[in-house]
Amino acid sequence: MKNLISERVADFLKNYPPFNIMEEKLLEDLSQQVSIIYKEKGSLVFSLNEEAHPHFYVVHKGAIELNNPNIKSIMDYCDEGDIFGLRPLIAKENYKLEARAYEESILYAIPIAIFKPITESNQRVSNFLTESFASNTRNPYNRDPKLRKNRHICKFKYSGQFGH
Repeated sequence: MKNLISERVADFLKNYPPFNIMEEKLLEDLSQQVSIIYKEKGSLVFSLNEEAHPHFYVVHKGAIELNNPNIKSIMDYCDEGDIFGLRPLIAKENYKLEARAYEESILYAIPIAIFKPITESNQRVSNFLTESFASNTRNPYNRDPKLRKNRHICKFKYSGQFGH
């Protein structure tokens, strides 16, 4: 019996980097492990200095605000297709920002334990993440610098750091 929910997750993810450069079978397998999370407007996804969750997030619907509550500063907004909360998992550190639903949102929570081996075995996915982080752009493969920031890994806008 087919899992229609995981098929819908895969159909969504395949439109956004780095998922759009993954082999179809890998994406299907990954999609079966995704949790779907609903957040009401204003609800917390994670807080500043909180221990990293075992997954990172992709915005399916809605928008997430990344902010630093200590200085009352909004650092970024993540919307459909954007990835956030990935760096603390890879760097094994706590979150450097707070993530809060800017509007009613549906998130895909992708387990890092499933995703990390994909990055280690798929050079294209690994290159995308490395180039995104190094270039401080959301899509380093977009040739138009004005459009590079249109997606997909939410980063600090002002500090040059990335996706928390």
